Amino acid sequence: MKITAIANLSANGKVLLANNTNHKSPKAGEEFFIEKAIQTGNLVIGRKTFEVIKELLGGNENLEYIFPGVTIVIISSDEDLTKKFKIFSNPRDVIEYLRDKGFDEIIIGGGTSLYNTFLEDKLLTDLYFNLTPVITGAGGVIGKDQDFFSTFKLVETRLLDGGIVQIHLSDR
Repeated sequence: MKITAIANLSANGKVLLANNTNHKSPKAGEEFFIEKAIQTGNLVIGRKTFEVIKELLGGNENLEYIFPGVTIVIISSDEDLTKKFKIFSNPRDVIEYLRDKGFDEIIIGGGTSLYNTFLEDKLLTDLYFNLTPVITGAGGVIGKDQDFFSTFKLVETRLLDGGIVQIHLSDR
């Protein structure tokens, strides 16, 4: 099973948080993220990311507007978060659920805690980092545990609109 995380990072490696008022998420990074989720047909997000997206939609849970035809799964310990989407409390249950639905790739859309959970459990096979030409002190950290170490191979780099450098890494 291919499990792919997509994250927008500052040039100094901080995860760019969508609800940070000092900057906007890079448009080209958002477009790639949406296209990849639609292409694979699924998207896994954490509770905080779900709440931020919901807030950006004006309190509306209609993620199908942004992700038409995409199976959206939320990882949260709050089972009452929403009745609209499937909720699991652990990544392995999500993987089993999406595998049973016939998916051969899973898209992990954030946030930082979710990236770290999948990384620390050695579940990610691919990473797309969209490096944005900004420096910020705010933002999340991927690989926050000092003892954590993992290696990936560089698959590709691309220059996206807005001066964003996309780095694709894989463990394969």
